[in-house]
Amino acid sequence: MKIFKKFIVIVIALSMLTIIANAESLKKSIDVYYNIAKKIVIDGVDRTPEEKKPFVYEGTTYVPLRYISESLGKEVKWDGKTGTIYIGTKPDEIVYLTDIEPYNINDFDSLYSSSQYKVDEEMTMGNKKYMKGLQLKSSGYSFKKVFYNLDGQYKSITGLVGLDDSNNEFNFDKPFLVNFYLDDNKIKTLKFNDGDLPKELDLNIEGGLKLIIEVGCESNNHPYVNFINMEIN
Repeated sequence: MKIFKKFIVIVIALSMLTIIANAESLKKSIDVYYNIAKKIVIDGVDRTPEEKKPFVYEGTTYVPLRYISESLGKEVKWDGKTGTIYIGTKPDEIVYLTDIEPYNINDFDSLYSSSQYKVDEEMTMGNKKYMKGLQLKSSGYSFKKVFYNLDGQYKSITGLVGLDDSNNEFNFDKPFLVNFYLDDNKIKTLKFNDGDLPKELDLNIEGGLKLIIEVGCESNNHPYVNFINMEIN
């Protein structure tokens, strides 16, 4: 833990040297030494950048902030108005589940080209149109899954879940199921019959590492299910 804290201090220190701020910023010429810190290894993997090599200045090693943060899965943002560096989510920023790319899509076709898996395209429920969300198509008598890596950094997911209006031609003899699993434990099931309106979702995922969304039904129907405005906090 001490090594990690020191590493973060080093990363942030570098960013303050490399960012060109406004007219009030200070400019200073320094002498640095290269080829002392030769490698950056993260979780046992060599992550040394080909460019912008680490260097040493007055006994402290400096490495690229953006490169290291993104290697750890954290986006870096610069707010020039306040002179603030944000690593990960900004305090006032809304993050949606569709902002997280799944690490596995069980039985679905290619991630972005499939008609069975759509992200942020027009969807209709209850005769209302939506654009921000995920749409999955199920197959009769089968269940399909989408897997997300949460990394224990979220507490809840809220949104709207329902069958797309294009399902009007189907007659359900058994309910359509939407199951949510947190670290392989089922934590929520939503059931839909033909003609049901969408349902609000408020899912507790605090501390969870893995989220699985499973859709399907035990009948010969192929509906589209929509996950609208899925805010993740």
